[in-house]
Amino acid sequence: MSVKLEPPHYSTSGDACFDGASFAEEEDAPVFSIGALRPKKIAPNFETWLKDSCARARKKYSRTEWEKILRGPEPFSQREIEIVEARRLYHWELVGYTKKGELRFLVINNSATTLPYLTVGLRHVRDEFIGSVWLDVSHIGPGQTAEVTQEAYEMAPPRDQEPFEKPDPGPEDRDSYWEFEGA
Repeated sequence: MSVKLEPPHYSTSGDACFDGASFAEEEDAPVFSIGALRPKKIAPNFETWLKDSCARARKKYSRTEWEKILRGPEPFSQREIEIVEARRLYHWELVGYTKKGELRFLVINNSATTLPYLTVGLRHVRDEFIGSVWLDVSHIGPGQTAEVTQEAYEMAPPRDQEPFEKPDPGPEDRDSYWEFEGA
């Protein structure tokens, strides 16, 4: 991958950055931290910075917590697998807005089960934020269609927010998908 940054541009993510000039000229560009006045060199290259950052992060966890992180999430239970499969058979469409500015969705349940919620992505049309909303679909039985309203984010007008299909969740995503509530 090649990235061209014009000096004196600094490309930043969090508290670490690359100097645009050295990043463009050197294979192993130094990493800087943005301080109060100017960037300070904190590592000779990205690999060193990443290893050091991971070592610092590791120290924040107890042995038990770290072992849990290394094990990763528990695999999906049979019920959770069924939820993922049912989720694929729910279809939705944004059909408008209420007078209060809520999003109006038409939801179709083509599955053989009823989910409590359906997680739908929601992003700003100019990429100012990205998140999710949880549609209460607990009243939509198999083969049924119903309209569901959901509040939009308060930080932008509802018409500046667009829903999108979220990918299938994995075991590590349990906390981000409300379909798994009570599973």
